[in-house]
Amino acid sequence: MKIIICDDNKEFSRMLSDKITEILRSDERYEGFDVECNCLYPADKVIEYAKNEHIDILFLDINMPGTNGLDTAEKFFNEHKDTYIIFVSDLENYVFYAIRFNPFRFIRKPNLDNELTEALTSALDEILISDRQIEVCNRDECVSVNISRIIYIEKEKRGNYLDINTIDGHYRYRCNIAQIYEELKDAYFVKINSGTIVNMKHIMTIQQDGLLLMSGNNMLTVSKKYLSDLTSSYIKYMRNKKGGIK
Repeated sequence: MKIIICDDNKEFSRMLSDKITEILRSDERYEGFDVECNCLYPADKVIEYAKNEHIDILFLDINMPGTNGLDTAEKFFNEHKDTYIIFVSDLENYVFYAIRFNPFRFIRKPNLDNELTEALTSALDEILISDRQIEVCNRDECVSVNISRIIYIEKEKRGNYLDINTIDGHYRYRCNIAQIYEELKDAYFVKINSGTIVNMKHIMTIQQDGLLLMSGNNMLTVSKKYLSDLTSSYIKYMRNKKGGIK
């Protein structure tokens, strides 16, 4: 796992790196975690680095000379959507500009000691969930599917097969919808009708008429029975995701 810190203040970057290392060492949940934490500046170096190496978590200062944090975040928002961006700034008014790039957290430098642990451990916990895989087996082969790349799962109208729609394509899986939902409900999946579950990570909009727009422009219908639960679950998910933005 790679964590990158991008800040024009070298002293602050070193301090932040030390605090991250301390948090990881003090929490037994991350014992044995292979984490590499590096400081890169200016922001252009981060963008170049990301072309060849995956960045799991990016601590990003907003107000920097040259390519600033917002410009960098826009690049990652468009090209590296699975990087968890945590903005770090001493200027709170920037949070309103930062939100449109879907940051995972916003940490205020004066409150670093109070806000860093929650932001870092929440990101790590989500990454652990996202790294989980399920085995999709048919007659001829078994395929490991990363659950974070599943958009939605739908029961076929006939037979006992499920259609698993992912970012990478479709998989047909002989399984009960209730069984797979039980396996995935703790990983941000929610029911929208008796035969369909969706990954809240990929929800774009929930419309009042019960239509749900997912990643890849998939439009799904939410039954009235599940609309209230879906809405409340999604609001809770988004609040947790934006826990560092007040």
